[in-house]
Amino acid sequence: MPRSRRRSLKLLVPAAVLFVVLCLIAPLVAGLGLRAQFGNEAPLGGSGGGQAWIGIRMRPVTPDAATVLGLPNTNGAIVDRIYPTSPAEQGGLELFDVIVQINGQPVTTVDAVSGALSGVRPGTAVSLTVLRPDPSGRGTAQRQELSLVAGARPRIGEVRGWTDYRDQSVPYQFRYPNTWFIDDIGAPAEPILIAPPTPYNDVVQFQVAANVPALDEWYRLVLDSARNGAASLKVENERQVTISNQPGRRASLTIVGDANVEQKVEVVLVRDGSNNRGYFIFLSADPASYPELLRNFEDILASFSIRS
Repeated sequence: MPRSRRRSLKLLVPAAVLFVVLCLIAPLVAGLGLRAQFGNEAPLGGSGGGQAWIGIRMRPVTPDAATVLGLPNTNGAIVDRIYPTSPAEQGGLELFDVIVQINGQPVTTVDAVSGALSGVRPGTAVSLTVLRPDPSGRGTAQRQELSLVAGARPRIGEVRGWTDYRDQSVPYQFRYPNTWFIDDIGAPAEPILIAPPTPYNDVVQFQVAANVPALDEWYRLVLDSARNGAASLKVENERQVTISNQPGRRASLTIVGDANVEQKVEVVLVRDGSNNRGYFIFLSADPASYPELLRNFEDILASFSIRS
């Protein structure tokens, strides 16, 4: 069933150094498999310009999901993410809607939905039939008819506006492009993730941890953990930085996972000496989208501010 927007959790994650290292570095290596975390979204022909886009990511309907969502079978595709300002959001699509028809034609899988949308051009009206779960979690999903107009996918790195992220339970704030989706369920104890509307599985992550070791030691532990978890890791352009008036370390990495998938990563570690609190920020991007998204990351990083 639809999750609450926020769970009530303690302010800080546990203090053990091993926990800090594993929890903060695991996404770097696991980031090579972000497809499993975010599901699949059809590129719909490309990453901008004249290519059609409705602004969703999808998951397949498993038997367990069908039971939980009150579905009659496993046909269709679950709407897993909706990008802000996208045609899907403007057309009334909701998280956990299950798309079962497009323009009157049945679609039974994620690939079928992607295929049906691949022939749509920007500016074209699209009719969707969805099964919407019962908000109470006790009834069956109800059929809904929606209509939207396909748009053009934002170009990689394109910024159409900015959104401020501020939450009193989180000891920092930042701004991010308003076409990116943000996942902050479980914040602050769990990572905050924001992802751009690219055909790739790119993500920026923020996480805070208590009682981290000295900055140089923490940095070494993070890189050692990444090396141990990756098939190969190349460290480029290491440097000291100052973020929100606090000392930090930054490095550019090229990580190759066991499946020979390459990912470009920017790692930033910031340590607040007044309370030994550590801030972990990174960009993980497909090599094709990395150059443009790095510009976005620099702007996001410049806006990052630790609140006292």
